[in-house]
Amino acid sequence: MSAPATNTKLSVFIEACLEPLPDDVLIDTQYNSMIRKQRHAQWHKEYYRYATLKGLLEAATYKWGECAYLFSAPIFLPPRDQVLKCYREALANLLLTPAVRKGDVDWKKRQINDLKYVPVDPTEVEAAIVADEAFLAAHPTKRTHRKVGQGVQPDLERERDRR
Repeated sequence: MSAPATNTKLSVFIEACLEPLPDDVLIDTQYNSMIRKQRHAQWHKEYYRYATLKGLLEAATYKWGECAYLFSAPIFLPPRDQVLKCYREALANLLLTPAVRKGDVDWKKRQINDLKYVPVDPTEVEAAIVADEAFLAAHPTKRTHRKVGQGVQPDLERERDRR
């Protein structure tokens, strides 16, 4: 049986544990966060382009003459065919852009069935999805757990007390 740890040994151990890491040493979660932030800018640039063109396509589809009285200045929209072509290209670019979250990968999976007129090969999209899933599995984020007393349970307890 080993001798019990003395106060000096324990204090040296605690000081070593609490000593800050050098600046050039990254913690895994910090590294994962940095890697994901690099993908974040690219994904959101393509997503905002896609969302803007989707809204413009919806606006170009409807007759704006009926709503002209709502605006003080006339609204001029590009022809629907040009917007549709740009929208399809933006969708193809977004499907090939590396995803940031699992929800983005799920969205890509749902889009695979509707690629009839989109200028992208479905095998390329499937390869991008596999690469995204591999990346997200290799770089997990830290999951925070709820503390006891937060969430749905306190509400249920209050309802029981009211009865």
